[in-house]
Amino acid sequence: VLKQVARMSAPDYPCEDARVDCAVRQLMLPSRPLPQPGPVEEAYTAAKSALDEADESDRQRRLVAATAAEETWERVRLGAEAFSAEAQVIRLGGIALAAIPGEPFPEFSVALKQHPAVPHGALCLGYANDYLGYIAPQSAWDVGGYEVSLGMWSFVGAEAFDMLLSETQALIRELFP
Repeated sequence: VLKQVARMSAPDYPCEDARVDCAVRQLMLPSRPLPQPGPVEEAYTAAKSALDEADESDRQRRLVAATAAEETWERVRLGAEAFSAEAQVIRLGGIALAAIPGEPFPEFSVALKQHPAVPHGALCLGYANDYLGYIAPQSAWDVGGYEVSLGMWSFVGAEAFDMLLSETQALIRELFP
């Protein structure tokens, strides 16, 4: 160990770039597609009424239905306006930390890790600076599933994935010229 410390202490020992920097971009991400509010509100009201009238044997099933209807109604009530988002990349020497406001699908991290300008790789940090739900690629929207279903976990549309990825990659190029 002492030999290694002595070798690393030598003036000609190669050092890593110790640059620390940060770059940030604001962008507007389009909302996911939403149904008309009227029928969604009616379904929520009906589900609440059905829960209120449920006997003990049917209560659990109706509670699940009422909860799902409420989550859908709450998301629809937020509206279809675009959401403000912040993409951020922090450079720590030869590493890039990419911070985005949601939970990205693995494809996001894979694309960042393959960025040729970052010597020691890039890591995606979700839930940073806000929460816009799942950040899913078009392929996930095509398949469907919980992450892209209508609810409070799905604020932005399929375009958001590519928009955030593109901005994040631009920030990496800015910090790793």
